[in-house]
Amino acid sequence: MTSNFTSLAPSNETVLACHPLLLAQGFTSEKGLCDDAPSSYVISSIQLFVHSILCMVSLIGLIYKVRKIQQTDKRSFNSTVHVEHTPSSPPSALTTTTTTTTCSNVNYLTVARNPTLMTTGTIMSFLFVMIMQLRILIGRKRFPCFLYMLAYHFAAPSMSTTIVLRTIRVAMLGLLNQLKVKIGQRELEKYFNSKDRNTIEIVMPFVNDEAQQELEINSVVNTSTSVTHQGHVGSDEDHEFENIDLSDPPQILNGMVIDTNSCPNYHTSPNSSPSSSYPLSRMNSSTTFSMERKSQNTDSFFRNVSNVQVVTNDNKVICTSKSENNLLSMKLPTYETIALKMYTFLTSTKFVILFYTATFFIHLVLYLTIGSIDYYYWTTHESKQDQASIENIHNAWVLDSFIFSTSGCGSDTYNLYLFIAEVVVYLILVLSVSTFVLFVKRDVWKLKMEVFAIFLNWAILGLIYCAPLLLSEVSKLVDYYFPWAFFMFLAGMIDTFISVTIPVFFLQRENKSSHGKATTHTTPTGNAEIPTSATNEIARCLQHPEIYPLFLSFGERSYAPEDILCYNLIEQFKKSSQRNRKKIICTLCDTYLKYAAPLQLNLSNQDLEKLAPVFEMQQKILEENKQRARFSMSTLSRGIEIPSNFLNNLQLMSERNLLDLYERFYEEHQKVLKDKLGICKL
Repeated sequence: MTSNFTSLAPSNETVLACHPLLLAQGFTSEKGLCDDAPSSYVISSIQLFVHSILCMVSLIGLIYKVRKIQQTDKRSFNSTVHVEHTPSSPPSALTTTTTTTTCSNVNYLTVARNPTLMTTGTIMSFLFVMIMQLRILIGRKRFPCFLYMLAYHFAAPSMSTTIVLRTIRVAMLGLLNQLKVKIGQRELEKYFNSKDRNTIEIVMPFVNDEAQQELEINSVVNTSTSVTHQGHVGSDEDHEFENIDLSDPPQILNGMVIDTNSCPNYHTSPNSSPSSSYPLSRMNSSTTFSMERKSQNTDSFFRNVSNVQVVTNDNKVICTSKSENNLLSMKLPTYETIALKMYTFLTSTKFVILFYTATFFIHLVLYLTIGSIDYYYWTTHESKQDQASIENIHNAWVLDSFIFSTSGCGSDTYNLYLFIAEVVVYLILVLSVSTFVLFVKRDVWKLKMEVFAIFLNWAILGLIYCAPLLLSEVSKLVDYYFPWAFFMFLAGMIDTFISVTIPVFFLQRENKSSHGKATTHTTPTGNAEIPTSATNEIARCLQHPEIYPLFLSFGERSYAPEDILCYNLIEQFKKSSQRNRKKIICTLCDTYLKYAAPLQLNLSNQDLEKLAPVFEMQQKILEENKQRARFSMSTLSRGIEIPSNFLNNLQLMSERNLLDLYERFYEEHQKVLKDKLGICKL
């Protein structure tokens, strides 16, 4: 790396490798190398010292900040939410909740950046610089050739691999969070329209709530299929329905509304001759309704009994297709599933480790292979004294020596060609990935800017280093007074400063003053404090039609949109019917709460333990859904009823995670929040 790209003259002319000015000052030439001037030692010593201090301080600061973040999150998780139940409420209903002011930070190091990548990149860059600088300080003629050539062969990956990984990470983080927002928005929009396309609703405006409601359905089928009061289906499921009779009291007939918009192939009509009567709220008279086919093209709708189920939703009797069961489980399209897995893997620590391991293994194998071949040619021609053999030695990888030698050596032309080829390969890889970075949104954490700054740094200093090497005076004269590799080492120092030092010491916003401005009030239970002002402002932002898109976009650019989407889905849960609440419970579990969920929330094990009732409720809903799947509900009870405040616990956890994000959002959009919502902090 440090020049020494000398001429290919025979050994008795290697004296020409040194510039005449150096020889005139008493410098000696050996193996194509000259002695370094005192200025070279001073420059190398200063640069190595500064780089060592920079790396040491940066890594210590990184370790300290990561541990501090983990401890803060742990304290936050351990004191997050306490749940109490009132005697009059169901066990699953959350009636009183309290929380603390501690919030989980949107991690600018552990989420936006990868500590493993930052640490490994810093260490690899420093090791390369240290070996090359020690070669100058110890003496180029005495420094072991095998160690120098090892560093030379690892120069390209040590400088380029980290840049490639950073670029991949920025691109994939942007695409990952863009996909998360798309999925979350789609799941949220499912519940804005309460009616299903496969649903027939019979709305009963009057029901006697004091008595146990019993409703039996008399299904008149070709095979005399019937549903008994005990929930037993005595039918052959392979036969089709001719009509379905719903027997109800005549008092309620006039108030009934039969919605058949979603089943256009059928019509309903009252029948004056009831087939049988069934009690409803202790009433004995009955009226029969029948549903008949309008055409023979609708056979598939009632193909068999198992494709239809009857459920109740508050005061509604609903006949719906079994295909609704699919809505109770979160199933992504195949391409989205593959994309999520790919993006998640490419931004994981596992990928960083595998990429580094594979890259350095390939270069190590290349180094050992070239070294073995070079050693073979050296030992083969060493005993020969003819001119051709000597020239073959000089046209090898190192001058007047072999790669595995323990003495000093200078790099020859082959190594330069290999180095240039490796740099071109990595440059193409970086440029290819950078095209994705151009199209992702500008992130809050300045990662996109950081990647381009680092790329510009290496491009400028790389050109300054490479271009003058075409002049022999630089490698034969200037390099021994001023180590020309100084510019590459300087690029490594700037890389560490931009990618590690600045994020650790300058990009963290403590927000002490901002957090102190939020007023807090004690909850009625007196167990803890809720930052009332901040949480109210968050709720207002999420409910405002103009602020919500800004807040969601900010969360996406902060790589943390999950809590915003989850919070809004819980708000929709509170406004939804019992039927949609069940679907939302299943969606929340599959989309936000389960391990490896598409939009998995940042929750601790303690949080998940507190959310056990939610998972239990999902199991009850799925079990109830299975029982209804075979049209086996003769007594159409309301089934599981979920209170509107059932998810308050989870919503408070989302608020906790949103507090830090909201403070950052407020700093960036103060004017908009003041104009639209009147939010202004003193």
